[in-house]
Amino acid sequence: MRTRRFRLSSWPGLSGPSIPAPALTDGPDKPGHDDGVTDAERRRRGRSWAIMIALAALCALFYAITIVKMAHL
Repeated sequence: MRTRRFRLSSWPGLSGPSIPAPALTDGPDKPGHDDGVTDAERRRRGRSWAIMIALAALCALFYAITIVKMAHL
């Protein structure tokens, strides 16, 4: 009995068959499919967006403060 050796490669496509595209599987295209998103994940996503907006507002505030201080020099 002969054992086959496989050489694993870090290059995509060379280490084995690729994963099929989502459109070819019967996943999200099924009617009523909600991607398995739970209420906790939805809240976490909302918090992430809120933090991103708050950080952008903070950056804009610091930028405005810098512009005002430079104008008074």
